[in-house]
Formats: sequence, C-alpha cells, structure tokens
Amino acid sequence: MENLDEALATLINTALSGIDASVGFLQAELPDVIVQLLMWHGVKSGVVSLLAIIFIVVVAKIDISFGKKLHAQFKEDNDEPLFWGLYIGAGSLLRIFLYITPFDLYINLTWLQIWIAPKVWLLEYAARMVN
Repeated sequence: MENLDEALATLINTALSGIDASVGFLQAELPDVIVQLLMWHGVKSGVVSLLAIIFIVVVAKIDISFGKKLHAQFKEDNDEPLFWGLYIGAGSLLRIFLYITPFDLYINLTWLQIWIAPKVWLLEYAARMVN
C-alpha cells in the first residue's frame, strides 16, 4: 500500500511540475504571441481594406467610362433625358451594390484600432473569444 501511495505522490508531483513548466513557458511566450496576434489581424485588415478600395476605384473608372460612352450614344439620338433617367435611376441600384457593399463588408478600421489602441482591441478580441 505504501508503494502505491508513493507512486501516486510521484505521479502527482510530476504532473504538477509539468503544469508549472507549461505555465512558465506560456508566460514567457505570451508577449510574442500577443505581438504576432496584433500584427496578423492588423495586416489582414489593412490588406482586405486596400483590396476593397482598389476594387471600388476600378469599378468607378469602369462606371465613368461606360457612362461617358452611353451618354454620347444617347446624345446622338437626342435622348438625353432618357439617359439621365436610366443612368441615375436604374444605375443607382447597381452603384449601391457595386460601391457600398464592398465598402461596408470589407473595409473596416481594425488595422487603425490596432495601430492606435492595441490594448482596447485586445480586450475586445478577448471578449469575442469568451462569447
């Protein structure tokens, strides 16, 4: 019975020392992990926002060039009021979809928050992880 108690005590002590070593390792690595977490989310947010802005600019250039060509065609046919009705009226729905949707979905200010207030972002991130 004594051998069993000693073996159990040895196992418990070994487990506790392993946990202590793991906690020590995690405490030593935590600052690096936090820096890498901030860097990853900041760069990811910045790249996605930049791509969304590039997409919006490209769509705007296409929209403007198409509008100019369409306006010239309607001007030749003396149908300018029809052009403006179609371009502004019907085209507005398309523009809302093409301009506002990427802006709303992809452009966020996470990168700016990480740059200016990283501790606030970390608190919000931890709250999201808990919920």
